[in-house]
Amino acid sequence: MVVGGALGIVQARGRLRGVALPRRIGGSALVWILVATAGGILLAGLTLPPGYLGHITADSYDILEYHVQLPREFFEAGRVSTLGHNIYSHYPLSSEMLFLLGMCLRGSAYQGIYLCQMMNGLLAVVAVLAVFGLAGMPAAPGARPTSFPPEVEDDLTARFGVALLATSPWVIYLSGLAMEEIGQIAFAALALVWLKYWLARPSMKAGLLLGVLLGSSCCFKYLSVGLVAAPVLAVMLLLALRRKRQLLHWLAAAVMSLVVFSPG
Repeated sequence: MVVGGALGIVQARGRLRGVALPRRIGGSALVWILVATAGGILLAGLTLPPGYLGHITADSYDILEYHVQLPREFFEAGRVSTLGHNIYSHYPLSSEMLFLLGMCLRGSAYQGIYLCQMMNGLLAVVAVLAVFGLAGMPAAPGARPTSFPPEVEDDLTARFGVALLATSPWVIYLSGLAMEEIGQIAFAALALVWLKYWLARPSMKAGLLLGVLLGSSCCFKYLSVGLVAAPVLAVMLLLALRRKRQLLHWLAAAVMSLVVFSPG
């Protein structure tokens, strides 16, 4: 870790020569300093070996017996199937499939273990970016889901929304572990972005994609059915009752979420 940090400083030395600190730092910059600090803690956590903390349920038992053990057995067996000796193989396994991909890319279950954790850290970044876009996206016709509006960078709500999520101790802790909660949060945040977009520009395509995101969140954890999919679909239904055409959008979102969440 020390050698890698030193090499990074050497490589960035040329670019840092022209960087100068501003004479005055405003309040908005302090928010990003908090976010950067949380990012530094996250990067440190991603480099810790699984089980390193020890005697912490989420770090030892859950990960070593479930989240990385299942993809390890799948990798060694050369196939994905339910395991009679491990009941966790009957759970939603979206995170574990990503971890299995990391092991395949690295060619070994042990060499891919850090890539598994970094995939989870990347999902945390996705969640933060989704909140940034959600808070700054104007709920008015013309909003685009593929890019942030120009005013989002100066939106106080967007900055504080990002800071609250990025600096949450539970989020920082879980983001550095090869588990599934951060994937659940990431797809829930993306679903909220598209829900707001659907409110501004109702369409069948937006409803279908919203269903895909809700189903994807459920594929990470069963709790998403009650904590993510059901509340979002309920809000969508209440709003769609005012305009009968939008009931088809709600139906498409509900059906698509079930299709994505259904067993393969």
